Amino acid sequence: MTITVYLLNILLTLSFTGSNLIHGIHISFGKAEISSTHVSGKINFYKDDFMKALKKLNYGNLNGLNNKEYDNLKYRYLSQFFTIQVNENDYLKLIITDNQEDDSSIWFSFRFPSEKHIDSLTIECTALFELYNDQMNMFVFSIENREQSKIFKKSNSKIKIIL
Repeated sequence: MTITVYLLNILLTLSFTGSNLIHGIHISFGKAEISSTHVSGKINFYKDDFMKALKKLNYGNLNGLNNKEYDNLKYRYLSQFFTIQVNENDYLKLIITDNQEDDSSIWFSFRFPSEKHIDSLTIECTALFELYNDQMNMFVFSIENREQSKIFKKSNSKIKIIL
Protein backbone atom coordinates (compact mmCIF):
# COMPACT_ATOMS: atom_id res chain seq x y z
CA MET A 1 0.00 0.00 0.00
CA THR A 2 2.88 2.41 0.69
CA ILE A 3 4.11 2.06 -2.89
CA THR A 4 0.60 2.86 -4.16
CA VAL A 5 0.46 5.99 -2.02
CA TYR A 6 3.93 7.02 -3.21
CA LEU A 7 3.01 6.55 -6.88
CA LEU A 8 -0.26 8.45 -6.42
CA ASN A 9 1.64 11.32 -4.80
CA ILE A 10 4.01 11.49 -7.77
CA LEU A 11 1.16 11.33 -10.29
CA LEU A 12 -0.82 14.02 -8.57
CA THR A 13 2.17 16.26 -7.98
CA LEU A 14 2.87 16.15 -11.71
CA SER A 15 -0.80 16.63 -12.52
CA PHE A 16 -1.31 19.63 -10.27
CA THR A 17 1.94 21.49 -10.98
CA GLY A 18 1.87 22.04 -14.73
CA SER A 19 -0.23 25.13 -15.32
CA ASN A 20 -0.19 24.67 -19.09
CA LEU A 21 -1.15 21.01 -19.04
CA ILE A 22 -4.52 19.98 -20.41
CA HIS A 23 -5.87 17.07 -18.47
CA GLY A 24 -8.00 14.26 -19.77
CA ILE A 25 -8.56 12.77 -16.35
CA HIS A 26 -10.94 14.02 -13.69
CA ILE A 27 -9.32 13.42 -10.34
CA SER A 28 -8.80 15.00 -6.96
CA PHE A 29 -6.41 14.02 -4.23
CA GLY A 30 -6.76 14.38 -0.50
CA LYS A 31 -5.01 13.46 2.70
CA ALA A 32 -6.70 13.31 6.09
CA GLU A 33 -5.59 12.63 9.63
CA ILE A 34 -8.21 11.02 11.81
CA SER A 35 -8.20 11.15 15.60
CA SER A 36 -10.80 10.52 18.27
CA THR A 37 -11.74 14.23 18.30
CA HIS A 38 -11.38 15.49 14.71
CA VAL A 39 -10.57 14.89 11.07
CA SER A 40 -8.20 17.32 9.36
CA GLY A 41 -6.36 17.42 6.07
CA LYS A 42 -6.10 18.83 2.58
CA ILE A 43 -7.90 18.26 -0.71
CA ASN A 44 -6.74 19.31 -4.22
CA PHE A 45 -8.79 19.75 -7.39
CA TYR A 46 -8.08 20.76 -10.95
CA LYS A 47 -9.13 24.39 -10.96
CA ASP A 48 -11.06 24.27 -14.23
CA ASP A 49 -13.14 21.31 -13.02
CA PHE A 50 -13.83 22.91 -9.66
CA MET A 51 -14.78 26.25 -11.25
CA LYS A 52 -17.20 24.45 -13.56
CA ALA A 53 -18.84 22.88 -10.49
CA LEU A 54 -19.07 26.26 -8.74
CA LYS A 55 -20.61 27.78 -11.83
CA LYS A 56 -23.23 25.03 -11.94
CA LEU A 57 -23.98 25.49 -8.22
CA ASN A 58 -24.38 29.24 -8.79
CA TYR A 59 -26.95 28.86 -11.60
CA GLY A 60 -24.42 29.14 -14.42
CA ASN A 61 -22.76 32.40 -13.43
CA LEU A 62 -19.62 33.37 -11.52
CA ASN A 63 -19.33 36.90 -12.88
CA GLY A 64 -19.46 39.76 -10.43
CA LEU A 65 -18.82 37.74 -7.27
CA ASN A 66 -16.87 39.59 -4.61
CA ASN A 67 -14.28 37.72 -2.51
CA LYS A 68 -16.73 36.92 0.30
CA GLU A 69 -19.37 35.60 -2.10
CA TYR A 70 -16.72 33.51 -3.89
CA ASP A 71 -15.45 32.08 -0.58
CA ASN A 72 -19.03 31.33 0.55
CA LEU A 73 -19.73 29.54 -2.72
CA LYS A 74 -16.60 27.35 -2.36
CA TYR A 75 -17.57 26.54 1.24
CA ARG A 76 -21.15 25.72 0.25
CA TYR A 77 -19.92 23.40 -2.50
CA LEU A 78 -17.51 21.50 -0.26
CA SER A 79 -20.06 21.30 2.57
CA GLN A 80 -22.56 19.74 0.19
CA PHE A 81 -20.23 17.24 -1.52
CA PHE A 82 -17.74 16.30 1.23
CA THR A 83 -19.41 15.11 4.45
CA ILE A 84 -18.41 13.20 7.55
CA GLN A 85 -20.83 11.44 9.86
CA VAL A 86 -19.59 10.19 13.23
CA ASN A 87 -20.82 7.31 15.33
CA GLU A 88 -23.54 6.66 12.74
CA ASN A 89 -25.66 9.67 13.68
CA ASP A 90 -24.01 13.13 13.90
CA TYR A 91 -22.64 15.07 10.94
CA LEU A 92 -19.56 17.14 11.62
CA LYS A 93 -19.30 20.75 10.49
CA LEU A 94 -16.67 21.48 7.87
CA ILE A 95 -14.19 24.23 8.69
CA ILE A 96 -11.92 25.45 5.90
CA THR A 97 -8.66 26.50 7.54
CA ASP A 98 -6.88 27.57 4.34
CA ASN A 99 -7.65 27.90 0.65
CA GLN A 100 -5.19 28.59 -2.16
CA GLU A 101 -5.26 28.40 -5.92
CA ASP A 102 -3.00 28.88 -8.89
CA ASP A 103 -3.56 28.65 -12.63
CA SER A 104 -4.18 24.89 -12.65
CA SER A 105 -5.29 23.81 -9.18
CA ILE A 106 -7.27 24.82 -6.15
CA TRP A 107 -6.73 23.29 -2.73
CA PHE A 108 -8.31 23.47 0.67
CA SER A 109 -7.07 22.65 4.14
CA PHE A 110 -9.99 21.49 6.26
CA ARG A 111 -10.98 20.40 9.73
CA PHE A 112 -14.04 18.56 10.99
CA PRO A 113 -14.04 18.89 14.81
CA SER A 114 -16.19 16.64 16.99
CA GLU A 115 -17.55 17.42 20.43
CA LYS A 116 -18.05 13.69 21.01
CA HIS A 117 -15.45 10.94 21.02
CA ILE A 118 -15.25 9.46 17.52
CA ASP A 119 -15.61 5.69 17.42
CA SER A 120 -16.55 5.42 13.74
CA LEU A 121 -16.76 7.66 10.69
CA THR A 122 -18.70 7.51 7.47
CA ILE A 123 -16.99 9.73 4.91
CA GLU A 124 -18.73 10.61 1.67
CA CYS A 125 -16.92 12.50 -1.08
CA THR A 126 -19.04 13.13 -4.18
CA ALA A 127 -17.22 16.27 -5.36
CA LEU A 128 -17.48 16.75 -9.13
CA PHE A 129 -19.58 13.60 -9.62
CA GLU A 130 -22.45 15.79 -10.84
CA LEU A 131 -20.22 16.83 -13.77
CA TYR A 132 -18.01 13.87 -14.62
CA ASN A 133 -18.91 10.19 -14.67
CA ASP A 134 -15.19 9.29 -14.57
CA GLN A 135 -14.35 11.55 -11.59
CA MET A 136 -12.22 9.88 -8.92
CA ASN A 137 -11.53 11.42 -5.52
CA MET A 138 -8.48 9.71 -4.03
CA PHE A 139 -7.76 9.94 -0.33
CA VAL A 140 -5.14 8.66 2.04
CA PHE A 141 -6.35 8.45 5.63
CA SER A 142 -3.91 8.31 8.54
CA ILE A 143 -5.22 6.79 11.74
CA GLU A 144 -2.65 6.53 14.52
CA ASN A 145 0.19 4.49 12.96
CA ARG A 146 -1.70 3.07 10.00
CA GLU A 147 -2.74 4.38 6.60
CA GLN A 148 -5.74 3.49 4.51
CA SER A 149 -6.42 4.67 0.98
CA LYS A 150 -9.74 5.01 -0.78
CA ILE A 151 -10.80 6.02 -4.26
CA PHE A 152 -14.27 7.54 -4.16
CA LYS A 153 -16.14 6.92 -7.42
CA LYS A 154 -19.65 7.75 -8.51
CA SER A 155 -20.63 4.11 -7.94
CA ASN A 156 -18.88 3.91 -4.54
CA SER A 157 -18.74 7.27 -2.77
CA LYS A 158 -18.68 6.28 0.91
CA ILE A 159 -16.25 4.68 3.30
CA LYS A 160 -16.82 3.63 6.87
CA ILE A 161 -13.83 3.70 9.21
CA ILE A 162 -13.80 2.21 12.69
CA LEU A 163 -11.25 3.76 15.05
